[in-house]
Amino acid sequence: MLKKVNKKKVSFSTVFTEIKSIDRNNYDLISEIIFFKYKLTTFDFIKLYDSMKLKKKFGLDDQSFLSKVIFYLSKFEEKKIEEYITIYKPLLLGFINSDCLDENEFFKDKNILQKALDYAFIVDFSFYTDFFDVVEKKKDTLMKMNLVAGVEIVKCIETGVENEDGSIREFDIIDYYTYTKLPPIKMVLLLRKYVNSPNLLFLKKFANKNDNDFVLRKNDIERRLADRTVYNCKLDENGKIIPDSGIEISDVDKLFIFDYLRKNNIPVTDLTYAAGLRRFKRGIFKHKESETEKELIMK
Repeated sequence: MLKKVNKKKVSFSTVFTEIKSIDRNNYDLISEIIFFKYKLTTFDFIKLYDSMKLKKKFGLDDQSFLSKVIFYLSKFEEKKIEEYITIYKPLLLGFINSDCLDENEFFKDKNILQKALDYAFIVDFSFYTDFFDVVEKKKDTLMKMNLVAGVEIVKCIETGVENEDGSIREFDIIDYYTYTKLPPIKMVLLLRKYVNSPNLLFLKKFANKNDNDFVLRKNDIERRLADRTVYNCKLDENGKIIPDSGIEISDVDKLFIFDYLRKNNIPVTDLTYAAGLRRFKRGIFKHKESETEKELIMK
């Protein structure tokens, strides 16, 4: 979970003790430790050093060493500021200026997000705090939208979904994710905080039924394409399945399910795929040719 960090006081003695233990010719490593571990700019380091000089006398050797540290740290910082301005700040601004309300959805690589925030914290702290203000506002907006969606979902679970022919079918997990990205169990927890209704029991049962889900990776998809899925098989007089008597869900049909989920921005998971299969079996999805290429699905 993304968490705002406040600036902390750093002891010059602590920093000095650590950098003194490093090979004195390895100024890149020394600069990296000062900059990233202790989150100090050159200005911050000089300020701590000047403050310490009022309390302690440094020998000529240490003074020479620290002068070199300051020189190399300033060069290191120049490079990092350039990286921040050209690479990392635009990423953070991209989220701020986007319609996306969830930073976890926007930033697929959490390591990149954390690195961008580390840079901002050190060299652009005012922007760092502004970024988290935006994150909080977006979270509040998303929470309100999920509340509205949750109330509507409860109604749909209770009443069912109308098909094109006017018949009513059961609300499924695919329907659910057309309203929200929030997992069902988290929706239960959210609505419990703000909605007092006995109808929440419908949502709780739905969440329990659709628990233990997981995202399908490439190898999972390959296995499901390889599986033979047949339904509506006829039985002989002994109750055994009559060979080739059922309807087979073809690879084209399976690819259609994956294509449908992705085009409608629905998570491709074990349960959403299973719901797609059920839709074929119940005639909600029709057997038809899909233009989806297998290579595209497997990406």
